[in-house]
Amino acid sequence: MEEEEEEEEEEEESLPGCTLFIKYLNFDTTEEKLKEVFSKVGTVKSCSISKKNKAGVLLSMAFGFVKYRKPEQAQKLSSSSRDTSWMATSWK
Repeated sequence: MEEEEEEEEEEEESLPGCTLFIKYLNFDTTEEKLKEVFSKVGTVKSCSISKKNKAGVLLSMAFGFVKYRKPEQAQKLSSSSRDTSWMATSWK
């Protein structure tokens, strides 16, 4: 049974279309908040905010990536949210 679960996880990692590029993030947005907001659409497998190191301090580059377990969830969001205002939520 454990082998089947591991194989299923490996399959999920190789599915194309699960990752969304998110731009115009508030500089104070955390990965936890990003995951919280995008989990409303589906199961978020991972999320990350791109950062740069400036004088020993990690600073947000105001964009990131959200990876869903299923491509259908990512596609649903990308096609339905283009003209909606829920994305204007405070990201802090």
